[in-house]
Amino acid sequence: MKKILIVLLLSASVLSAKETGLFGKIIDVAENDTLNVRAEPNYKARKIAEIPSSGYVGVAKCRQFKTSLWCQVYPLTQQGYEHFSGIKEKGWVNAKYLLFSDRGYVLVDGKASCDYVIQCKADKCERVLDYQTDDENEIKNLETEWIDRKRLHGESRFGTSSSDPKINPEGDICSSAVYIDDYLQNRRLKQLSAKTEGKAYQTLLKFLKTFSRLEPETIAAFVHPTAGLTLNYYTRFGRGNKGFTAKQIKHIDVLGKHQCFWGYTDGKGDAVYMTLYDFFAFLPHDIEHIREIKPLKTLNGFHCAKNSECQGYEVLWYDKPREEDFSWQGLVVILELYRGKWYVAGLLRDRWTI
Repeated sequence: MKKILIVLLLSASVLSAKETGLFGKIIDVAENDTLNVRAEPNYKARKIAEIPSSGYVGVAKCRQFKTSLWCQVYPLTQQGYEHFSGIKEKGWVNAKYLLFSDRGYVLVDGKASCDYVIQCKADKCERVLDYQTDDENEIKNLETEWIDRKRLHGESRFGTSSSDPKINPEGDICSSAVYIDDYLQNRRLKQLSAKTEGKAYQTLLKFLKTFSRLEPETIAAFVHPTAGLTLNYYTRFGRGNKGFTAKQIKHIDVLGKHQCFWGYTDGKGDAVYMTLYDFFAFLPHDIEHIREIKPLKTLNGFHCAKNSECQGYEVLWYDKPREEDFSWQGLVVILELYRGKWYVAGLLRDRWTI
């Protein structure tokens, strides 16, 4: 029995390590708080630095310590933090505070050449070698290769720009990421567009593309002209509804410093304050990894105006591919027909995890 238990624990440790990423975004840390960086992978080790709740770092490696997974992280070039910004700085944080990603610029064998990775699977990562563009300078095809993960070191676009004047005579900063990400999103949208489900569904897809960029002016163009946009922090409309006009959203920078009260967190019951822009960023909006879009049988508590037609959809992302039934997040989008055209009238975030 003891031997079996040891094997199971070792397997869990290895599996956890493989599920980590090249990068990590700080999560589950209060807005006015920081994440402690330790000298060793345990909570009793000496604190060497702090990372703010909005932090984004590179991940060097991860290690199991008792029942917790800890990761050695480092600051990205020109994206460092107070007392944690040096090129040789490294420290350990608990992995439960990291949202991992395998998408970003990397050094390959320590060399800077604007290399970009779009995904990793086990010990291999898919690197972009080249791409072809059309007359409008949009990518129409990607050429990629799979290379060993151990050869890669996650970095920022500043840290992967070559300093060799023969390779980069103008001293340009890497900029291909925005075009590559846009191509991958458009490819996923085309796959989703293959479903012919009417004008409301097509409006939803156009909105999702706009919303993924978090550009207030273009988001505002989709907002219902008279009813505005109803937002809610909870998983149903009703208690906690907040309404905004298209004009308010278009000029979101004017409201940028205004912290709105959105409700209370589950469990601890902490009050939630966010700007309108931060609330939009809080909602899931990654088009490329959408798993499916489901029409809603009900409107999740949304009040559709009398004599008006409304249609609701839930856009689903699964957190862990192997546990699709147990861990997912969703964006509920309510559309309302007005003068023959569909507009977005309601948004909220849904989530299920165990």
